[in-house]
Amino acid sequence: MCSSKADGYRRSWRKTQHLADVFLDRWLKECLRLLQSKAKWYESLPNVKVGDLVLIKDENTKRGSWPKGVVESVVPGNDGLVRRARIRTAHCSVDRDICKVCLLEGVRDTLN
Repeated sequence: MCSSKADGYRRSWRKTQHLADVFLDRWLKECLRLLQSKAKWYESLPNVKVGDLVLIKDENTKRGSWPKGVVESVVPGNDGLVRRARIRTAHCSVDRDICKVCLLEGVRDTLN
């Protein structure tokens, strides 16, 4: 009787993990891309600036664990657009290409 109960718990755990994986996969493919639009040739978007709250994209980080950080400094290119940013996280400061940073738009106005 005890082993069938344990098997039920294992099955339930696997199902829960599968549903979490499916949810994260859909969120990354459907929702995250809406947060960061790709209209770079049609409209100018505001540059990331010092004080903005961002998510740091990282393919090697466990799901749902992308670190958040605050932009400390930016490095503009010759065209005046930001190309790199120094970001302070809870544990350290990192330099990242701007394409590996996702601006959390709804937070921008509350920080400044």
